[in-house]
Amino acid sequence: MIIDTLRRDWPEELLTGRYALRVREVGGSSTAAKVFYGILEVITAELIEIEPTEPTRYLEIHVKGQFRLAVLQRRERWQNLPVGFSICAVDPVRPLLTIQLQRSEQSRRGDRFTPASYQVFDPRDNTPVGFLERWGGFLHPARTVIYDPGHRRVGHLAETAVSWLGGPVPFIDPKYHVVAGGQRVARVYGAVGLAVDVARLGGRIDPRLVLACATQLMNSVGHQ
Repeated sequence: MIIDTLRRDWPEELLTGRYALRVREVGGSSTAAKVFYGILEVITAELIEIEPTEPTRYLEIHVKGQFRLAVLQRRERWQNLPVGFSICAVDPVRPLLTIQLQRSEQSRRGDRFTPASYQVFDPRDNTPVGFLERWGGFLHPARTVIYDPGHRRVGHLAETAVSWLGGPVPFIDPKYHVVAGGQRVARVYGAVGLAVDVARLGGRIDPRLVLACATQLMNSVGHQ
């Protein structure tokens, strides 16, 4: 993984700093709705007609308080947006990363005792970025095992005991730590949305995989 190469497309803070995921709800004829549906029309090459009459919820990724990326979920294959969650740049509009459920029998069951596995890839050329395997969250704290493109384990994201037990200080205590080589290299925290800190990642894990983990967390707890 070469950070310098990623800098051509990704904000620096997503690679070596801090950023936040927030839920946005748009609908009706509001300006925000028109902008959002305009983005969708561009991404889908106007393959569908969208009537923005019902509220739509989606994720925004903010860097230094500014909206920089959108996370869009699509369950049917369209021309320019793969099935799954796609993290898209908005200026200009283009998908940069896709998180896609692996269509194995194990993953389809999706129960609390069977891991769900996801492929993470660059949809522009289908280059694999890595894989995620999510465990737990019911009988024990949740854990997401992180693999590189060669299926080698490079780390994991672990829920803290405070988060699992419903701790009283969500703004102070991290909800999750990313661990690589026995060291905590990133953290995910916050009560309204999620904030992500990858400043100590140091190239141990592709930062896009940490972003993919945070996106899955937002989806799994019903924020989207």
